[in-house]
Amino acid sequence: MNVPHGHSEQGAARHRLLTSALEAFSEEGFEAAEASAIASRAGLDRLPDSLPDKESLLRAVIDRFLTVRFVAAEANETLEVPPGVFLPRVARAILAFFAQPEVQAAQRLCTAESPTLARLGIGVVRDRSENVFQLLEGYFRLQIAKRAVADIDPGLAARAFLGLVWAHVESRYFQTYLTPEDLPDEDFIRKVLPLLLNGLLERR
Repeated sequence: MNVPHGHSEQGAARHRLLTSALEAFSEEGFEAAEASAIASRAGLDRLPDSLPDKESLLRAVIDRFLTVRFVAAEANETLEVPPGVFLPRVARAILAFFAQPEVQAAQRLCTAESPTLARLGIGVVRDRSENVFQLLEGYFRLQIAKRAVADIDPGLAARAFLGLVWAHVESRYFQTYLTPEDLPDEDFIRKVLPLLLNGLLERR
């Protein structure tokens, strides 16, 4: 369900540049990393006009590696399926997304550079149609209208689902000391996710 990024020569060059920026920011820190060195690492003489400085690179890195996107056509086709099918499907896609080394590196970068991100006003853009939060909020709104789930705030339902999935991601990759042992993704989906699902299915 993740949107595939273009495989054109221009798209490949942009990906190399953003990967180089991610590596440089992770290794040296945002302030210490040099724009010219990032361009050189990516095989460029200079940064392109579309990404002319470190701030624009940092924004693009966060957008590229930390926005969980979904193909609109495929997502729309799945909105009619019941929560017991839809939510595990979305959870698997999110967990597969965060299993990628580049995504994990970007998340660690966000933690390390949180003051810089706050100062520059950089973050994942939530209010866009392909964002997973928008997908979930729309799905819950539809299911509530169909009386398939409890009459709850769709935004809060989306937040609760993402919070539960994120807690699992954190314990697997970033805060491994929080749980006594690693919980495989499928065990999380089969044993933990139903705790939320059962609450959503309660009629009020």
